[in-house]
Amino acid sequence: MISGMTAESRTRARVANRAHLLTTLPRDSTQVVIVTDDDRSPSHATLETLVRTGDRWEPVSELPARIGRDGFSDRHVEGVPTTPTGVFAFGPTMYGISPDPGVRYPYHRVAPDDWWNAAPESPAYNTFQHTDRNPSGESEALWREAPAYTHFAVITYMRFPR
Repeated sequence: MISGMTAESRTRARVANRAHLLTTLPRDSTQVVIVTDDDRSPSHATLETLVRTGDRWEPVSELPARIGRDGFSDRHVEGVPTTPTGVFAFGPTMYGISPDPGVRYPYHRVAPDDWWNAAPESPAYNTFQHTDRNPSGESEALWREAPAYTHFAVITYMRFPR
């Protein structure tokens, strides 16, 4: 426990210290997003954003988030509803059913016939697709996934078939 601080100060210190635990974070990183599971269920998480100020990480925001139905996995396998652990970059575009919240990335507002291709045998595997038919049986109809896809970012894990 961190004593001698207000509840808000303790929360800020706790969040700021988490970034220092990331030993695999690239040295030149200036921003970080940390996602941690919480006690509500395996698929509920907390997303924390931090920015480096000198040699310290300062908290920017903390938001509720969703991860794979079965939580995190150090050995994620395609088709198993888990979220991989590790350090990843964001993909080049952010998406969502709702309007752009002001991200500094290109933003695509999801529309009918927007899919996420989940067919490992497809050359378009693990990419956004706009098509009038399901690219594979496991692909996600993004426009039908409210509220799960109100806003989302894609991490660069498994972007191409292995």
